[in-house]
Amino acid sequence: MTLHLVLGDAFSPQDFEPSARLFIFARAQAGGPPLAVIPAAVSDLPGEFTLSDANVMIQGNTLSSFDEIQLVARISRSGTPTQQSGDVFAETRYDMSAGS
Repeated sequence: MTLHLVLGDAFSPQDFEPSARLFIFARAQAGGPPLAVIPAAVSDLPGEFTLSDANVMIQGNTLSSFDEIQLVARISRSGTPTQQSGDVFAETRYDMSAGS
């Protein structure tokens, strides 16, 4: 799937330290560890990102094996994948069967 991401009007890439990182990930609607992850630079925003089975974290998993996934885009101020206070994020449900 191709995702088009932009920062909200309240932010610009210059609001973040150079060490901040963007993490785009999919997880099962029921929760658990990420199924697939794309790490990127905050300066890549706005931009288009492709999340696919090539980005899966656990070999043998596929995004298409889930009916619904949760998509999350998070800017980690610390630059690490672990969520911390002060991180900026957005999330949405994605219906894999409908492609939306």
